[in-house]
Amino acid sequence: MLPCDHHSLPFSCLFSKERNFDFDPIQEQVNGNIFGFQIPESRKMIKFVGKTTRGSAVPRNLSNFSTLLEDSFADLRTQDTDADWNMSSLDQLANKTLFQTIFNSIFGSDKASPDFNYKLFHDNFHTFHKYFSYLWLGLPHCFFPEATKAVSKLFAQPTPSQFMQSDCTSEYLKAAIEYLKGYDMSDQEIKCHNLVFLHININTFKIATWCLYQLMANKAAMSAVREEIDQLIEANAEEQNADGEVAISSKDIEGMKILGNCSFIQMKSSVFIISLDLFDNRTVTFTDSLVNETFRMSSGVFMIRHNQQDVNFTVASTNETYKIRAGDKVMMYPPAIHKDPEIFEEPEVSIAYQSRK
Repeated sequence: MLPCDHHSLPFSCLFSKERNFDFDPIQEQVNGNIFGFQIPESRKMIKFVGKTTRGSAVPRNLSNFSTLLEDSFADLRTQDTDADWNMSSLDQLANKTLFQTIFNSIFGSDKASPDFNYKLFHDNFHTFHKYFSYLWLGLPHCFFPEATKAVSKLFAQPTPSQFMQSDCTSEYLKAAIEYLKGYDMSDQEIKCHNLVFLHININTFKIATWCLYQLMANKAAMSAVREEIDQLIEANAEEQNADGEVAISSKDIEGMKILGNCSFIQMKSSVFIISLDLFDNRTVTFTDSLVNETFRMSSGVFMIRHNQQDVNFTVASTNETYKIRAGDKVMMYPPAIHKDPEIFEEPEVSIAYQSRK
């Protein structure tokens, strides 16, 4: 681990920008130890599948995600209102909405079966993830029979050919399968990749769940979000269509002080569409500042990098220089900065407008 002044925010920036601190070997270790799989020429694959996440693909992906999300909430609204579905845990509510949407946006909603569905994958990933830190370090899977059993259920997926033949499969997954097939990867290896990709998206699900929690726990943040959305909708009311939707440009979104990237929105062509009848004529959304605050309060992972070559690394706050050898692993623990009272006021209290000193 690299010695440093944990009070230093500039250190985290230097750590992230140091080109010799490479994540690829760490990713390979995780993929190999966890899933028994290596992506051939991973950087080349990122470039190959990038076409499905940039440019004209963005509005298509967002529109599909928005539709699936609204469908998940519609399913909740059609349930028996006398039942106690709304008394379930926050994680289960997020599972029925956010995770279901993520799952279906990747694999398609047309392949659900008793052995392949969002609930089964959510529950088994939850079980498996309890042992994640032990497994990626290289401890044998046989030490953790509960994790092994959970993973076996995660491999009960449709075949790559079935994914390719479906119109509901995401553009990304089809491109990834095409790329991996070009390297003669087996169906089992492609299923490993699918789990890697879903695992990455589970991080999105987790932070979104914590955002929901922070919004419900922080009335001031929720009020501020609602107020700014109301102001934005009012300012664009003349653009309302017959379905009660208001067209808001991406420039309008970028100019907002509170609203961030994590929003329940639709994107059609070059404009965002905010539905006025979702949740009693209000759109549930997150704030950019709240997202940052949620990351600060909730993240608890090490940032680990593999040093590619001998390098002299200077910590700006102490002006001390350390010689790091090629092959060394360097680590940073963000919560040491995120919970530092010398940087954040009341670091244990979540405040949407928490500002850095």
